[in-house]
Amino acid sequence: MSSGVLIAFGRDARLPVASGVIVATIVANVTGDRNLWSAAAFAFCNAGEALLTAWLIERYFGSPFSLDRPHNVLGLAAAAVVATAASGIGGTVAHKVFHSPMAPVVTTWQHWFASDIVGVITSSRRIIAGPASTVPPRSLSVSFVPTAGRCGSRKPHERNSTRAAALYASKA
Repeated sequence: MSSGVLIAFGRDARLPVASGVIVATIVANVTGDRNLWSAAAFAFCNAGEALLTAWLIERYFGSPFSLDRPHNVLGLAAAAVVATAASGIGGTVAHKVFHSPMAPVVTTWQHWFASDIVGVITSSRRIIAGPASTVPPRSLSVSFVPTAGRCGSRKPHERNSTRAAALYASKA
C-alpha cells in the first residue's frame, strides 16, 4: 500500500509514508513474536521497498504516473519485482540473524518476495488508479498468481496455500 501512496502523491509523501511504514512494522512485529532489533530491520526493509518502487517509477516514467498504458503497467510490475527482490534480501538476512538461523535462506527469501509482490501489485494499482478507475479489477494482479504460488515453497501444501492467498488478494 505504501508504494502506491508514494507513487500517487509523489516526493512530498516520502518522509511521512516511510515513517509510517517504519512505525507500523515495528509495532506489528514487536507485538508479535519478534524482538526490537528484528522489527527495526524488517521496518527498514519495508520502507526501503516502498521508496525504491516509487523512485523507480518516478525515474523511468515521471510524475504523475498512471496505469493508462500497457507500458506503465509493465513498468509498475518491473519496479515491484526489483524492489521486492531487493527488500527480500534484507528481510532474509534479518530473519536469519535475528529470528531463525536454521531457516533455509532461499525459502525465506521466496516467502518474503511472494507476499510482498502480491501486496505491492494489488494495493498499488488500486491507489494509483483511484476508486473510479477504468482498470479491470484483476488485470494486473492475476498475472502474478502463478508466480507467487511457485515462489511460496517447495512443499506442495504450502505452495497451494500461497497460491490461494495470492488469488484471494487479487480478487480484493
